[in-house]
Amino acid sequence: MSDSFQPSPPKSAIARAHVRIDRGFARWAKFSFRHPWWIIFCWIAIVGGFSTQLNKIEVETSAESFVHDHDPARIAYNHFRYQFGRDERILVMVENPSGDVFNLPFLNKLKALHQALETDVPKVVAVDSLINARQTRGEADQLIVEDFLEEWPQTEAEVAALKERALHNPIYINQFLSTDGRYAVLLILNETYSTEGQAPVDALAGFDDIETPRVDPGESHPPFLNGRENTAIVMATQDVIAQHQADDFVISVAGSPFMVDQLSRMLMQDMARFMLLSILVIMALLAFAYRRAVMVFLPMGVAVLAMTTTMGTMGVIGIPLDGAVQIMPSFLITVGVGSSVHIFTIFFQATDRGANKPDALVYALEHSGTAILMTGITTLIGLASFMVSDVKPVANFGLITPIGIANTLFATLTLLPALIAVTPIKPGKSSNKRPHAQRINQRILTFCSELAIRNPWKVIGVWVALVLISMAFALQMNVSHAPIKWFPEGHPLRVANQMLNEHLGGSMFMEVLIDTGKENGIQDPELLRRIDATAKAISQVTTENIHVGKVTSIADIVKETNQALHNNDPAYYTIPEDRALLAQELLLFENSAPEDLVQIVDSQFSKTRMTVKIPFIDAVYYPPLQDKLEPLMAEMIGDKANVSSTGLLVMTAKTIYNLIISMINSYMLSITLISLLMMLFLGSVRVGLLSMFSNITPIAITLGFMVLMDVPLDAFTLLIGSIALGLAVDDTIHFMNNFIRYMNRYQDPERAIRETMATAGEAMWFTSITLSTGFLIYLFADMTNLYNFGLLTAFCIITALLADILMNPAIMVLYGRRKLRQHQAITQ
Repeated sequence: MSDSFQPSPPKSAIARAHVRIDRGFARWAKFSFRHPWWIIFCWIAIVGGFSTQLNKIEVETSAESFVHDHDPARIAYNHFRYQFGRDERILVMVENPSGDVFNLPFLNKLKALHQALETDVPKVVAVDSLINARQTRGEADQLIVEDFLEEWPQTEAEVAALKERALHNPIYINQFLSTDGRYAVLLILNETYSTEGQAPVDALAGFDDIETPRVDPGESHPPFLNGRENTAIVMATQDVIAQHQADDFVISVAGSPFMVDQLSRMLMQDMARFMLLSILVIMALLAFAYRRAVMVFLPMGVAVLAMTTTMGTMGVIGIPLDGAVQIMPSFLITVGVGSSVHIFTIFFQATDRGANKPDALVYALEHSGTAILMTGITTLIGLASFMVSDVKPVANFGLITPIGIANTLFATLTLLPALIAVTPIKPGKSSNKRPHAQRINQRILTFCSELAIRNPWKVIGVWVALVLISMAFALQMNVSHAPIKWFPEGHPLRVANQMLNEHLGGSMFMEVLIDTGKENGIQDPELLRRIDATAKAISQVTTENIHVGKVTSIADIVKETNQALHNNDPAYYTIPEDRALLAQELLLFENSAPEDLVQIVDSQFSKTRMTVKIPFIDAVYYPPLQDKLEPLMAEMIGDKANVSSTGLLVMTAKTIYNLIISMINSYMLSITLISLLMMLFLGSVRVGLLSMFSNITPIAITLGFMVLMDVPLDAFTLLIGSIALGLAVDDTIHFMNNFIRYMNRYQDPERAIRETMATAGEAMWFTSITLSTGFLIYLFADMTNLYNFGLLTAFCIITALLADILMNPAIMVLYGRRKLRQHQAITQ
């Protein structure tokens, strides 16, 4: 490629291509002015068609939704659910503020709550609590498996006896009861599969008398429970809780199904609220800055129509509305308005000079169309870099948002000219009668350009120092994935989760699958002893930030049964030595309580699960725990079976790894692709690379600012870098496009800088203010992750604007002077 800034008419292929594209936009402007209604009717048909698909958009906020369907961890988790059913539970915690749960009035209320949850909540497989906690005992030669409160106590003495038994039963502690007896928990297990349009699933072979949602992993299966069904479950649960809540019977609720529902509701509420806020705020900014109705309604109308088409596209291609995608609508509105402002700015500059409407429209598209096209492409590329992300919501954002940018770009360049053609527009105002806000903007831009022209090395030095300091801070960046912390402090779900962590071992589960690979392989006494020893060892494992709250396995059932069949003697709370005896005891238990066994072992007794309960905290602390648990389990089980881990803990831990990889891949890909596009667009390798300094700088400074603000890298803040890069490049393209035009015309870098700031600078200023304001709207979000995302993205955009009006002029004035000296040396 040859360098730009040539004194004669452009001779490079890139420059000639620019001229042809500019002329193409001029011809399109003429066509739009002659045939506006055809274009408008086509857009009405397009928007109307895509609007019919809006009702197909699903909401997805589950823990596993952060991992791609093809990810091995997701596949393993699905197979576990096919085999053993849903592992997610709603945890209803009940507290007696004045004492423990062991008094008759409290137990009566607990029983009433338990029964109401069983009967009034849809799709309930089981509700487990102290009311029906398993109690295994022997009478004569019989094995009796009954509910803990099968015989309801009538006196306080009987209640005291129940308390003694419950607090000394290791199965109940941290499962249904806190160690101090102050808190009781009810576990709601729901159906695994959706029943919307599905035939009922047959009972599992081998347990024909038990209704179960399981199917064989190798068979076809219906879809898992969907968001609408989960919402119905949660709403019914809330209704029951509201009816039983009392001062002496304090109920809290937590668990992943409840969190997913709350996130979905907040997501929908925030998205609608921020779409409306962004529309109102941007319209107010437009009205304040330009004092023209056409500048308020036409850009907003084009942006909203493009956004609606994009939302319809989500329904067509099946992209769900999730935590990352929810920011897309207001983002597209903001970007769309910014693109329209560039056209209108040039348009009104032409009318200010006395041009009529058709000539002004031709001038506007000819002078800004190429730059708008390139800014759209670079923004699209920056966002598309997220498509390679291993974090599914981020990848979804990287797919649908570039489509939205393409829709917005297409609407701006086709629909907006047609609307300008049919809309009555008053003649332009002279420059001395422009709105006060625009005159202030020009004074600021003039000050910045003069500062950069007179002190280029000092300006560049300050920015370099800021980048170096910021990168020193950025090296201390923390990674986080803590959905529970997205809720504001004091939110009932966050409070309930904290109480469960402190008093009942937590609400997060790691599922361990033990597979012998052969029928009746689980009925091996040696294997069961190893499972029992492994469970005990796991329960003692801790890391710096986390501990294991509870471990349950088939070994617990075997030990209970063995004790019961030996006259309830605690000395026999062990795994029997004889395999035939063990098999017989399991058969007796199966006949007495098949519903308990079906949840923990497969019908062939070849596989079993071990459930590890831990606190629900930041997922960054889960990988170190996994690193301890998985080798320990593999070593202790040995060659008796294959051991693998899955469950919600593994899903959230995988998200942490994916976040780090995604940040590296997305940022490197977007920087590389946008750099290549800048070189191509500007027709020079050196100019393209120089222009990228002002685009990478804001990202570096923002990363340092994140550390100062104690904001970690998560699935939302991950988006900031590539979003800001794509948007920052927009202003750089407008700046460089105009600078090169004026440099080729005047052969004077200082004059080229001044002319650029006087023309494109105004649109750059307003679009950056509009974009940052659009993101600052998220400061009103209830979810802390959205608050941080909005604040940091706005900060990054403002930093990018300052870099474009200070660093770029300083770099280009130095580069322009150098090119002129070289040219003069050659011609002399």
